[in-house]
Amino acid sequence: DLSGYIKTKNPDDVVYVQILRDNSVETVPVTLTNRSDIFVELMGMQFKDIPKDMKEQYPDLYDKGAVVMENKNRFLAEKVGIGRFYVITEINGEAINSTDDIKKLYNQYGEDFTKHLTSIEFINTRGQKKEIMFR
Repeated sequence: DLSGYIKTKNPDDVVYVQILRDNSVETVPVTLTNRSDIFVELMGMQFKDIPKDMKEQYPDLYDKGAVVMENKNRFLAEKVGIGRFYVITEINGEAINSTDDIKKLYNQYGEDFTKHLTSIEFINTRGQKKEIMFR
């Protein structure tokens, strides 16, 4: 099982992947990255998983969510006030535990998710939890 094999590896390890194309096998080196280095986009915002040190330092506050690394959504930035390093914990009543949950929402609603937005819960950079409802 590939995922089981990958879990035994560390970031920056090199694994060799064989690709079969046109009856020819090519072996390609792939350098693994840390999962926390992966970004996901939704509604003009770029997210990444909460860093391990942040979870360890504030376990009661940052037990779930995804960190906003960039917000190009003018409405959410200017009217709602969501900025860099805010942690999104819930969207439309669905818990956001990691960027995987954001990917699921993107797959469900597509690029223009803002049309489907009913609520968003987040933790600001002062550690305050807030929920905004949309009509």
